[in-house]
Amino acid sequence: MSARRPRRHQVFISYSSRDRATADAVRSHLQSNGIACWMAPDDIIGGSDWAVAIIEAIDQSQALLLILSQASNHSDDVKREVGRASHKGVPIVPFFIENVTLSKHMEYFLATTHWLGADTRHVELRMAHLLDTVRSLLRAPGSAATRARSDSTSASADAEAHPDSAAPGAAPASVAAALSPDKLSGDVGRFETSFLTALRPILRFPAEDPAVTEGAKTLLAAIAALAISALGVLFNLQGVFGALLPGATPESFVYSMFPMVRLTAIVASVASLAGNLGLVVGGHRMYAGTADGSGITMAAVRWLAMVLGGWFVLSMLFTLTTGPSPVRGAVVGATLTTAFIAAIQIGIVWKLTAAVKR
Repeated sequence: MSARRPRRHQVFISYSSRDRATADAVRSHLQSNGIACWMAPDDIIGGSDWAVAIIEAIDQSQALLLILSQASNHSDDVKREVGRASHKGVPIVPFFIENVTLSKHMEYFLATTHWLGADTRHVELRMAHLLDTVRSLLRAPGSAATRARSDSTSASADAEAHPDSAAPGAAPASVAAALSPDKLSGDVGRFETSFLTALRPILRFPAEDPAVTEGAKTLLAAIAALAISALGVLFNLQGVFGALLPGATPESFVYSMFPMVRLTAIVASVASLAGNLGLVVGGHRMYAGTADGSGITMAAVRWLAMVLGGWFVLSMLFTLTTGPSPVRGAVVGATLTTAFIAAIQIGIVWKLTAAVKR
């Protein structure tokens, strides 16, 4: 009789020994966010039967996380673990860390699963999306994993003989996850991951910030970031249209007399738009409790402060050295007012987010 693990787990991590470092990082990330994981050999109790321990761990899991690489794609141990999970109705989440052409065995079992795209860039960044996906899967009501564990022996044998078939009214694990109310959250996570990959070279935010905590401070910082970023996006769009379309806004008259101020406004509005969109994503991730939300928000704040400073200096320089003298005072006053209001908004988000990180 084999010994069972004293602590319940939610996710079984399947990986090749060559990818141990990545598997350790993934396990640490999930467990630091409250998801209990099982991973061999660390969680196999000394003296117990290795194969039996793995089978029991898979059967007791709510999901199997597959660290998918060239090595694991052809690993016999990983193939057996994936096959067991599929036969028992345990949802499988493939996490690509390399561009892999699936073996026939893997293609058979993973054909309908929810993949986290084969992108070798920013593995650390994509862990946030992985966390969102696993959380959504674990929250899914009436999951196939729960049903499979309560099936009779004959039903299990039939599922092993015909893995594509299902009991009346039941859906495969991947389909259950896709049709759950949390699918929208997963879609948002995938969009955010792709969007952040594009923003990262500009905002230069950290891939992970484990210091963030949930609570009233985080919620307040998230609401402030979302509200101010929404105002910022509207202001940026108004700035672009006002500078490009004659007569579209009151500022168009001023821009006609100060061409360099117009150019500065266009560049600053586009640059600020990237920062404000970063605030949107950072605020949303803080609101959702994702660990990298505060890091993204702080990076967006730094970018906006830099853009604001550059815009203010250049606008004042071009206002005082070009254009008709009679209107310079009014333009300087408007520039000072705009900069002051923007600085206050940026300062509020910075202060609240900094409090979260303490």
